[in-house]
Amino acid sequence: MVTPPMYLNDPWDFLPTTARFTEEEIEQLKRNNPNLTSSELLAKYPQFFQLEISKICGVVSLTEKPLCRLMWAHYAESHSGFVAEFDAPHASQQYGRAMRASAAGPAVQVGYCSAVRRYLWDSTDIFDACCTKHMDWKYEKEWRVILPLDKLPRFPAISIRTWLGEQRICWSFEPSRLLRVIFGMRMKPGVKERLLEMLHRNDFKHVRIQTAGVDSKTGELVTM
Repeated sequence: MVTPPMYLNDPWDFLPTTARFTEEEIEQLKRNNPNLTSSELLAKYPQFFQLEISKICGVVSLTEKPLCRLMWAHYAESHSGFVAEFDAPHASQQYGRAMRASAAGPAVQVGYCSAVRRYLWDSTDIFDACCTKHMDWKYEKEWRVILPLDKLPRFPAISIRTWLGEQRICWSFEPSRLLRVIFGMRMKPGVKERLLEMLHRNDFKHVRIQTAGVDSKTGELVTM
């Protein structure tokens, strides 16, 4: 799925801490928000920015760690979901960041810092601003794809956690890019059956199918 920035887990994601405005830009902000003073506008600008950018782009979050306990708990509904592994060619360096050609589009390796950095969100640092998170998230080893929302298909909601008017925003991929699916150990039989039905189609017969479990000796997550 594709997540608009305002719905990401960390409320500081895509939230500018510094902004530079010309007098003309400030006047435009005032016209758009006549009930706020200049100081109130500047104080609320980070939230305005996050809201507006969430209307035009979304994030696909990928990871290098398919067997991370915390992520299985957070993102796979406490092991009742699944992990999909896609191919990703070797990384190359662009704009000072590692990038890969993922199945969802160009993926950028997320950087991490221990303190809130101040970004101007202009051509000098917008790339870093979109792909830097607090050090607490480093365990995720995230790679991030940013996509325009207007070209993505939407489907009816399937849970109360869905955003944007009861819709899910999804991205499509070439079947050949999917390499492996790992079922969660608590996946409901009906969900597993529907997923297996898809994976048994000719387009997906190459996909490895595994199930996550716990190693009885080490207690670590493993695939079976």
